Amino acid sequence: MSQQEFDTYLSLLCRLLRIAPQQREQVAEEFRAHMEDRLDELLARGMDREGAVKVALEEFGDAAGLAAQIASISQGRRKRWIMRISVASVLCVALAGLLCLALLPEHQQVPVIAKAQAQQNRDKPDSATADTPETRIEKALSKSIDLSVRDKPLKEVIASIEEMAKVPVLIDVKKLEEAAINMETQVTFNIKGISLRSALRLMLRPYGITYIVEDEVMQITTTVDAGSRLHIRVYDCRELRNLPDTKTSTSIKETGSAPPAVGKVASPPATMKTRRRDVPDDLVAVLTTTVTPETWEDVGGPGGVEEYNGLLVVSQTNENHEKVEKLLNVMYSASGLEGKVKVSR
Repeated sequence: MSQQEFDTYLSLLCRLLRIAPQQREQVAEEFRAHMEDRLDELLARGMDREGAVKVALEEFGDAAGLAAQIASISQGRRKRWIMRISVASVLCVALAGLLCLALLPEHQQVPVIAKAQAQQNRDKPDSATADTPETRIEKALSKSIDLSVRDKPLKEVIASIEEMAKVPVLIDVKKLEEAAINMETQVTFNIKGISLRSALRLMLRPYGITYIVEDEVMQITTTVDAGSRLHIRVYDCRELRNLPDTKTSTSIKETGSAPPAVGKVASPPATMKTRRRDVPDDLVAVLTTTVTPETWEDVGGPGGVEEYNGLLVVSQTNENHEKVEKLLNVMYSASGLEGKVKVSR
């Protein structure tokens, strides 16, 4: 292979390179220098010039393939530079935005903060109706169910109810053993369309068992044990307290006023005033004489009730608390009040 073929290879390689003319000349000079160095090495080994040129060209490979490799390397470098520039631009824009936000006047941030705080306050649950483990269990107990059991051990029935209601259930084994209640007792029960609360009581009552909601779980225990566990709840009855009474404290006969003349409408005497009922005292009497009367302290029972500014503080069992709440809600409805009594547990 002649020197002319060597020069032709370099010229073809430069033309195939898809790069700028200035870069093309630089690449051509670099390749010429590398190939000449390689020729000198081969000539120094004793090869003739034609053989050395042939070997050098074979080592560098086909001109078109080599040009494609050089172009690929060049494009890769270009993409990396573009990516670096893009990342740097994004960082600059982000830093500029943070700087502008930091330099905003404080009075421009106040409406945003106030709006966020107002939204937070609206989203904050009422303390009386906060979603606690106990309230979640109460909600589950209030759901209507169909319960059908036939010749199943009591412990399996309770496990099935725990899975169905998605509430934690704890069996007080010690109390049940003390009462000689066997958890392997076969249970048969079938009812539809009532609350889980009522279904449990109806099913467990014949065996001297019931449930209580305490310590964030539903506990299965004896009815005697449940009757000895008192819980304090506060009932807000201030709306009932403010209901006006249509009765008057003084009658016409007591005032000594003469009857009105015919055709005239009598005006109420000065001593006749519309009074408000002393509702808390009335409610205490209503509760203690209506809701399981034998369980209140006035007659020697464990339960108690006190009134404070329209709030009734009641200490009773869970079952009796349900009766108290139901009675107060009925009174709310009968009095034309909207909603239900507020209960704090």
